[in-house]
Amino acid sequence: HVLAVLKRYNPLKREIPLISLNQNIIKVGFRPFAGENDFFRIYKDFEQEHKDIILRVNEMSNNSPSIYLDEGLIDFLIAPRARVPDDWITRYEYHQIGVENRQLYCHVDCPLASHQTITLKDISEYPFVFWEGHTSLIENLTEILAQEGLTLNIAAVLPQLTGLLQFICNNLAVGFLTGDFLKYISIIQELPLPTKDGENILTPSVNVYAFWKKEIEKFKNKKLFIDYIRSL
Repeated sequence: HVLAVLKRYNPLKREIPLISLNQNIIKVGFRPFAGENDFFRIYKDFEQEHKDIILRVNEMSNNSPSIYLDEGLIDFLIAPRARVPDDWITRYEYHQIGVENRQLYCHVDCPLASHQTITLKDISEYPFVFWEGHTSLIENLTEILAQEGLTLNIAAVLPQLTGLLQFICNNLAVGFLTGDFLKYISIIQELPLPTKDGENILTPSVNVYAFWKKEIEKFKNKKLFIDYIRSL
């Protein structure tokens, strides 16, 4: 009987300080170019509804953002399904929160700005700027161009979004971004995605999910955030 009581008592003893100290803090991590647009929409709306709850944000700049959730450094991870380990589908709760669209942007004075379509030849002739997490995108484009005897013109591969925007806004390169930047930056415009034989050569969108550990639903404010996510 004593062992049975201790089995319940010890976990509770560990959780009480967490409940009292962190009940109004929710730690959310997101992956750049893979969920940030949906996350900031959620951040703004949830904060307006629950002003007494603090959303602490962590941008996942490493290649293994799932480690942060595994180790409890964040409560929620906003990411595409492809960015998390396969066993998460059974180990964690998750819910789709939106769709991230991959868009190609250029300066309004860019020679490509007047094009109705973007061909493989256009890609090879004009410089492109990429984010360092675009490894699979770069490999995909390089392979497709190589089949046509063309080469991908890479101006830079950068670690931060600001670098990509500087290249595009200074008419030095075109680049892939996620999010509706046209609302805020008037000197850039969206280009059509590259095509081959009239078909898009890239997947234009990806489903974005929120992932969380099942046991955090016992915390009142985290449960509020979960209920909000599930209502989307």
